[in-house]
Amino acid sequence: MKQLCVQLKQVNFAYPGHELILKNINLEIREGEFAVIFGPNGAAKTTLLKIISGLLKPESGLVNLNTSSLGYLPQKTYLNNSFPATVEEVLTYTSEKNSLFKDFLLHELGLSEKHRALLKTLSGGQLQRVHLARILSNNPQLLILDEPTNNLDQQGIEKLFRLLNKLHQQNKTIILVTHDLTPLLGTEANFYLLNQKKICKLNTRDVI
Repeated sequence: MKQLCVQLKQVNFAYPGHELILKNINLEIREGEFAVIFGPNGAAKTTLLKIISGLLKPESGLVNLNTSSLGYLPQKTYLNNSFPATVEEVLTYTSEKNSLFKDFLLHELGLSEKHRALLKTLSGGQLQRVHLARILSNNPQLLILDEPTNNLDQQGIEKLFRLLNKLHQQNKTIILVTHDLTPLLGTEANFYLLNQKKICKLNTRDVI
């Protein structure tokens, strides 16, 4: 059995002045797992990802990460598209200088023909793909993605999940929050339902 990559034990969380929105959360995600977290609006999925990423501290409980590197894509991304930089320059600033991997990302995300384009000339979907490429460019072992399909058209969504499946085959650990499970049915992903402050792992047949 593979080692644990992410472990949460009895995690509770509340924003200041509010009641708990996560209660006694226990979660174990193993190295190389593709974990999909879903649930109704307001179920604190984004909050849970921020806790796993270390951006928020729980009221109580333990959060243990066993990874050499982490890449986090928030639900609401910000990239100053008025900054006079091209797609390639943005990736060069953030990458580990692995030009082959950078070219691989550009190809897989459909950005090869836009690598010299200024950010201000890109559409919302293209900017979202640049965000994804920027997060992935350091080749992190753990990927935490919050609604990465935002602003993507159907072709962009298909390219994204093809890429994620390839990264999963390279033993990357992926934690993904999404509202659309359809592209993930029939894959090796594990599904976790977050609802009413609790999280539970589901059998694939229950998801279908």
